[in-house]
Amino acid sequence: MYQGSRIVLRGVNFNNEPALACCGGPNINAINVNQTDYAQAHNLGANHVRWGLDYGWYSSNKTQFFSVLDQHLAWAAQNQLWVYLNDFIPPGGSSGGFDQSAGHGYCIWSDCGSSSTNQTLLNNMWQDVAQHYASNPTVVGYDLMNEPAPPADSEWHAFATRMYNTITAADPNHLVIIEAPLSNDLSLFSQNTRVIYEVHHYPGGDNFPNQTPANTPMLVGEFGDRRSSSTAVTFVSSEITRYNTAGASWSFFVWREDPSGFGLYSSWGAGDFSVPWNPMITTTQTGWAGNVMPAASGGTPSPTPTPTPSPPPVPTPRSSGAHRLLTSTALPAMARSPATTSRSVIRAFPTTWR
Repeated sequence: MYQGSRIVLRGVNFNNEPALACCGGPNINAINVNQTDYAQAHNLGANHVRWGLDYGWYSSNKTQFFSVLDQHLAWAAQNQLWVYLNDFIPPGGSSGGFDQSAGHGYCIWSDCGSSSTNQTLLNNMWQDVAQHYASNPTVVGYDLMNEPAPPADSEWHAFATRMYNTITAADPNHLVIIEAPLSNDLSLFSQNTRVIYEVHHYPGGDNFPNQTPANTPMLVGEFGDRRSSSTAVTFVSSEITRYNTAGASWSFFVWREDPSGFGLYSSWGAGDFSVPWNPMITTTQTGWAGNVMPAASGGTPSPTPTPTPSPPPVPTPRSSGAHRLLTSTALPAMARSPATTSRSVIRAFPTTWR
């Protein structure tokens, strides 16, 4: 609830791709959204952004990390947008998608000898972030790790539970967002307060979990399709209708990417709206109609820094298999059925946060 109104989060991913270690970073200075991006998202009708971050930003310069996040949250607040923070790249690295395996040089799971150290580093980062933003009304919550792919689901359950306990102890006001692992099974989890369970959905099958704790909200944290797909707009339109009918929260993927990608804008530069994907913008805008939004707050934020003359960095594309959960290559597709659209599976967002 927000000021007596039931909240459904319906917005868009700002994944900050050029700044992530998977895709050209880690370089917090390469974040490719600015004040005008928040204003544009608001003008189109979104009520939140899913905001991607990289642990490397935090570990390299914590002061700068919080300064940058504070500024982006101020821009979001001014433009009536809530924000939930998502760790795209954990300590030990990740493809940015469903791959954190030691075989590919990453280290966060038991297949790597120093995984326990890296898990502690991520846990401690979230503790610090949660303490810093405990009283910030723009923050919805903390999305623990993007697209976890552990060797066994029990590893993700133990790690996510540890971070959940850490965050809820550090911040009494906000929510913890736990993503479905590669197996698509959340049945080990029992948390049912101050929690959202998140799934991702791309063409190739339904990726809603087989089991989730009862009476907990569900969020579709990513869904979309490539601009080159002839069925992209139809797919997204049908999914938005489905989610909105069910009262589910959702974050479209993504705000901006290269012309072969998923972005509403096919331009890398912050504030550059010169290459819009108009049919998809119209589709998402229709889905955002009627959104409940927070009151604008925070006064006038600092102006966007003047960019340097050099062009924005071009990220190294992630492979589609690692980048997005595609059930045709990653896991068996779940059949569509009336149960899939019931409120027991796709739940609304009934939680109050400060």
